[in-house]
Amino acid sequence: MTDYRKLAIFYLPGRGALADFGTAWSGWDPVEAMALPPLAVPGLPSSLAEPGEALGNYGLHGRIKAPFRLIDGVQISTLIAALDALAARLAAVEASSLSLVRTNGMFALAPAREEIALDLLAARIAREVDHFRAPLSVDDTIRRHALRLSGSQRLLLGQWGYPFASPGQDDGFRLYLTGSLPEDLCDQVQAVLEPLILPLLPKPFCFDRLSLCGEGEDGRFRLIRQFPLSGSV
Repeated sequence: MTDYRKLAIFYLPGRGALADFGTAWSGWDPVEAMALPPLAVPGLPSSLAEPGEALGNYGLHGRIKAPFRLIDGVQISTLIAALDALAARLAAVEASSLSLVRTNGMFALAPAREEIALDLLAARIAREVDHFRAPLSVDDTIRRHALRLSGSQRLLLGQWGYPFASPGQDDGFRLYLTGSLPEDLCDQVQAVLEPLILPLLPKPFCFDRLSLCGEGEDGRFRLIRQFPLSGSV
């Protein structure tokens, strides 16, 4: 596939236990561009039989640059060349481990303790490629404003194309596992999810690659190319 509705820059876990879990949990493998039946997890509330469905178009990923369209006249090959050069300058960042966190009813994997270097790296990448991003379309703008954004969120939407965080100013690097869940069910979900995923988490966790992904006509994002971080800064 060479035509994509939108592009995004994610962190995708390397092959292994965590990536395999993410594929099963979400029902989507962005590397192989393959859908799978979502993982059946005993013990979850019946109303949340598939809590990973929020990832169904993405697979397990960490957002570096939210989905965007290229500016007119720029080819995807130009973005790939820029990411190649950027990744060749940047060094991988290591965190001691990941842990399961809960934020606003959403479950995610995050560094077990504050990792400023990782957050700064993600922010730098997002800022350095922002000039490739086209302004939001009218439809995207209307859809975002329908979420009843605050004044500050409207400013973020205009500046970065994403209303909920500016690079480096959100809750930090996250690999989200669910969308927002009912508060009264979160404790039960955590009790089931924690022993399932904690044994799969890499120690240390290494942010060592970028993944350029594209949205197909089916709305799902698939890997276009990965860029190992091989630099020294």
